[in-house]
Amino acid sequence: MDIYLQPLPNLTFTIKSRMATQSTLELLNLTENQNYQRAALNGDHNILLTHPPILLVHEGGGQSLVNRMSLQAQLKFSKKSQKNNIHLPSSLIVYYIDEKTLNGDLIMLAKFLFGPIQRLNYAKKDSKGRLIWKKIINDIFENTALNECIENTLLNGDELSVSHLKKLLSFANLSDSSIAHELGHIKKKTRNLQLDTNKSNDPNNSIMTPAPNNQTSLSSNARNKRNEQRAIDIKETLSNIKRAAEKAEINAIKKDK
Repeated sequence: MDIYLQPLPNLTFTIKSRMATQSTLELLNLTENQNYQRAALNGDHNILLTHPPILLVHEGGGQSLVNRMSLQAQLKFSKKSQKNNIHLPSSLIVYYIDEKTLNGDLIMLAKFLFGPIQRLNYAKKDSKGRLIWKKIINDIFENTALNECIENTLLNGDELSVSHLKKLLSFANLSDSSIAHELGHIKKKTRNLQLDTNKSNDPNNSIMTPAPNNQTSLSSNARNKRNEQRAIDIKETLSNIKRAAEKAEINAIKKDK
């Protein structure tokens, strides 16, 4: 039976899946560990978690767990847990999403919504101490394909704004000002990158050197192409951030009125 999953409660977007059960040890890649085998042997069966495991079934065979971090948090599982009393359910209710039912952009979107977005329920910072919600915003504006997929699929073609980001990041309970401030920071950082790129492409800044051999010439051409692509990517990112910042200002003015 098909089940339609709704990744975010405040957005109507759903993804078709099918429900099944799977061994907890298989999900956590612990089938070879005897300590965990004994723990799961006495565990409960077919447990439904608040955020069940989501597995992408690949067209070429095999599957991958999309929300591993959320699963580990719900099971209170970590590398350190090996030293403590281990309690694991024997099996869990899971949802399979067949990649063949999605196009490439929707696969990317599913990984995004069930991965880092869902993780906001269980953690504020990643393993490096970075705020997860800030990294998510950066990833959205640095990844043009993801940005466009969010706008076209979740927002009916509307340009991404502060209010939209607030919905996407609803699990983090952020204020409009926090999101707008981060957008301003990204805009400044991207502008600086663009200035650096423009300088590197400026022929007036180049140093006169002897005529290069073929190998050096090829390396120079490759470097120039990378710089050109980098400039294009930065320009797209700046455009996305500018649109979001402008919408934030308009919304702020409307609220003041």
